[in-house]
Amino acid sequence: MKVSCVIVSFNSEKWLHKAIASVVAQNFDLHEIIIADDGSTDSSRDIIQAWASANSRVRGILRESNLGTSANRDLAIRDCQGDFVSTLDGDDYYYPDKISSEAALVRAHGGQCVACSAFHWVDLEGRVLKIMDFEFLNALSRLDQLSGFVLRAFPLPRDMLFSKKIYLESGGFDHKAALYEDWDFKLRLFRAGAIWKASNVPGLAWRRHPGGGSNTGPEDHLYWTLATLYKNRDWLEKELGRNLVKQAVVARFAPFLPA
Repeated sequence: MKVSCVIVSFNSEKWLHKAIASVVAQNFDLHEIIIADDGSTDSSRDIIQAWASANSRVRGILRESNLGTSANRDLAIRDCQGDFVSTLDGDDYYYPDKISSEAALVRAHGGQCVACSAFHWVDLEGRVLKIMDFEFLNALSRLDQLSGFVLRAFPLPRDMLFSKKIYLESGGFDHKAALYEDWDFKLRLFRAGAIWKASNVPGLAWRRHPGGGSNTGPEDHLYWTLATLYKNRDWLEKELGRNLVKQAVVARFAPFLPA
């Protein structure tokens, strides 16, 4: 089982070394570690090149200009050599058993399995603020899982382990999406036949930045959530029925409606 890890980064010099080190320290023999830098102007590229020189499994991709997170991640995944892929942002980090626990799920459930783990929401110093656990997904039917993802009835998994084959069949990350490209991708994984399973170990730490997302107005969030639902509307209505998709649309509008 050849697993590639794709780390995407933009101006993450403060946290990038820890992110890379956490992947190198996995209790799993990774095939390669790709670090795709999206045109950083800080010292990120020096950090990447130092790791690539010291570790033969580490390969840097240095973009000449900023492509945006979605395009940078998609192109890096398409460039990887592994049969399976896990992802990480350059300011987050893995716990040691992340890949091994998810790989065990893939071996048990087959190549259509999309394996995830709990993640810790941490502050800038790494203090745990909240724990997001996804073992409840194992008890849900595929349609109940999909309904929850569409309605965003619970926090969604992130940085899963999935096959490159199902990634390509899903279409990958949409380069044009400015927001919610990860939600769109996860929905399309269902369409490609994904079987979602969760491990019983913490997999990663997701770093919360103060004011994160504050530069994006609520209208932008509304636009891109509705754009995601509209883009996937036809197949979602066939799978779940029009009423549930309408319910998801109404839920997106709710914060904008008068009390």
